[in-house]
Amino acid sequence: MKRITLLTLMAAPVIFFASCGSPEGSEATVAEPTAAVEAPAAATYNVDAQNSLITWKGSKVTGSTHEGTIKLSDGSLKVEGGQLVGGNFNIDMTSLDNTDLKGKDGYDKLLGHLKSDDFFGVATHPTAKFEITGVTAKSGDANATHDISGNLTIKGITKNLTFPAKVTLDATNTNATASFFFDRTLYDVKYGSTNFFEGLGDNAINNEIELKVDLKATAAAL
Repeated sequence: MKRITLLTLMAAPVIFFASCGSPEGSEATVAEPTAAVEAPAAATYNVDAQNSLITWKGSKVTGSTHEGTIKLSDGSLKVEGGQLVGGNFNIDMTSLDNTDLKGKDGYDKLLGHLKSDDFFGVATHPTAKFEITGVTAKSGDANATHDISGNLTIKGITKNLTFPAKVTLDATNTNATASFFFDRTLYDVKYGSTNFFEGLGDNAINNEIELKVDLKATAAAL
């Protein structure tokens, strides 16, 4: 089974975005973009950007890993009949951070490389985004209540991803968590990939990225 860890990156002498072995989470199904959900009658829950977070983890083919966080800037979820039906959120790519090297040698070099055009081109693409295109209830999985489909845009490239998520909600709060991985090269993040570069040896970086999303939202005041 492939393995990764979002939206997984960096290097030792270089940077990388993936990992090897079995990753935590499920492999996202990838398709071309589809229309976002329109739910004009649904209640709005505003994303709590301060308490929501995306974590990523990545590794070289040797198994060495790096991990970090990315913050959300804003967004909203749509709830109708007590069920999540749609929504979207924006991801602040300028907040991309590495946690395992923080305060250590190599931190600035790694973070600068991740934000460069070799990886996420943050200066040109400071925002990534996700918009829900489908929500399907599921059973028999203690870690997931729904399959979520949505258009994920990174570096101006949009793909539709489907992955399992656990959604809990009440009259005032919604919490959605998910752990999944996908192929970074679909978003023109090709640095260190053996698909595009030869002779990398131990410096090769796996293609998959693992993301863990913890999204919190609060019902908008009427």
